[in-house]
Parts: sequence; C-alpha cells; structure tokens
Amino acid sequence: MFAAFSYMLENGGLARWENYPYKMRKGRYNGQLARQQAAQIDSFHIENYVIENRLRALIDKQPVVAQVLANRSFADYDGGFFAGYPAETTNHEVLITGYGTDPEHRDYWMIKNS
Repeated sequence: MFAAFSYMLENGGLARWENYPYKMRKGRYNGQLARQQAAQIDSFHIENYVIENRLRALIDKQPVVAQVLANRSFADYDGGFFAGYPAETTNHEVLITGYGTDPEHRDYWMIKNS
C-alpha cells in the first residue's frame, strides 16, 4: 500500500481518468499525461478496518487506497460491474475514487487499478 502512496506523493497527485484511463494491456508510461493532475495530496493516514459508511465519508473527501484479492476473475475483468466477494486475504491494492447506486439499486465502488 505504501507504494501507491509514494507514487501519489512523488507525482504530486493522481492523473485524470480521461487522460490516463485503465487499459487492460501493457503499454508505455506517458509521463506528460500522468502529470496532468485531477487531485493533489500532501499526506495520508492508514486505517486497518473501515465500515462502509466511514469509507463513504472518507471518499467524499479524497480517494482511498484499499487492499483486495486479485484472483483470476479480477484479472479477466474488462469493463462494467465486477461482482467480487469478501476475502480473508489480499494481494493487490486499488484506489477507490467514488461510489454510487445503479438504476437496479446495486451499490458499487468506483476503483482505479494500475
């Protein structure tokens, strides 16, 4: 998790999604686009366990890094909703940038993966 925070601190923030969207393939790093910031940070705080209401309150103020289990179905994700499940172990970090409810009343988290 510290690697993600270090990246954000070293680069002054997060790239705009429109300028640097996730693409499910390896590609070249474009430093010029990555430096066009959508948000800036200057510090961070770690909480080991957060309930959903607290997580929403945190995300209202800033993006939140979360640990997830990146299994095969996570790796095969190619868009739309990803219906994961709670996991006892984690092996990957993602950035939660927002949340919402779809027209079918399903709650979701908006995440940015690297």
